[in-house]
Order: sequence, then C-alpha cells, then structure tokens
Amino acid sequence: MRDITNFLLSKLRLNSDAGRTRDESATDNTGAVIGIDIGHHQIHEGNHFYHKGFKSLGSGASYSILLKAPLLKLVHLNFYVSNPSEMTFSLLENVTVSADGTSLNIFNNKRGSQGSPANLLTMFHTPTTTGGSEIFPASVGAGAPLRSGGDVRNESEIILKQEFNYKMTLTNSGSSTAILNYYFCWYEVQSG
Repeated sequence: MRDITNFLLSKLRLNSDAGRTRDESATDNTGAVIGIDIGHHQIHEGNHFYHKGFKSLGSGASYSILLKAPLLKLVHLNFYVSNPSEMTFSLLENVTVSADGTSLNIFNNKRGSQGSPANLLTMFHTPTTTGGSEIFPASVGAGAPLRSGGDVRNESEIILKQEFNYKMTLTNSGSSTAILNYYFCWYEVQSG
C-alpha cells in the first residue's frame, strides 16, 4: 500500500517557476493529502488582492466606493463592512459613471509578488454615478434596545460581470458620528 501511495504522490509533484520540484500534495510523514481553497491558492500565485479602510461618518452621511471590473479577467469578490452604529449598505451593479473619484490603494496579498491588478479591477472613492441595479442591500443595527451596530458580508464570493461598474454605498443611519470599517478582497483569473 505504501508503494502505491508513494507512486501516486510522485505523480502529483509540480515544477515551480524556479525549476525546483516541490510536493504540494502531502505533508509530514503521514502522507496526508493537502487541499486548499482556490482563494488561498490564488494568494500563493500572487493573484489575490485587497483594499481595507475606515471612514468616520456623521449621522445620515454616506461614503461610496466605485469598482470597475476589467474586460479580460473575472473578478471573484468578497467584502466585509462593520459599524458600531446603525448602518445601511447598498451594492449597485451597472452604474453609469460621470466621474471616477479618487483612486484607492490596492495591495497584493502575496507581498513579495510582482502581480498587480493594474488595468484590472480599479477602485475609487467619492465617485459620481447614476442608475444601476441593487444586487446586495442590507441594514444592520435595528436600534435600541436591540443592537446598535453590526456587520455586512457576502457569504459566497460574487463574480463581477466584465466591464461593469459597481458602486458600494455605506450610510451611517445612527444618531451620532461613527467609524465604518470596510474590507474588500478578490482574486482575478483569465476569462474564457
């Protein structure tokens, strides 16, 4: 049985870019097969990116982020938003953009990677847009005496439509100023 296992594991060896051979299918002396999800794999490949930030918003104030999906890549997006106060959240698809706003910094999860989302998914804050279809509405923090804050996240990644514009808007619907936190992470793969 051990000979069959060793034979199968030898067939699963992969050549790295540097020409070295590494065994990505088993760990330690047990021969256990390792499996990682595609998002984690994309981090190791240098194709996984993120943007994280926070914004102090007064009562009734909003903050918007524009996401522009590329033509040649499929963007697999996850997001997380939290607020210590009441908040509404909206994600619009296919908005018409008249002004991008200010570009946001995007980072590669694999810090030593040369991979860049340049000319791929781009992000801007305070854009000027019209229209769009709401694909992810949410409201958190139903108010006293229940809960005053909360978070919003997608349970499964959203694969953005190519060359579509998306607008995420956070609104502090609480009675006082609050700091809203947001986090986007995604990987990009060749379409087709």
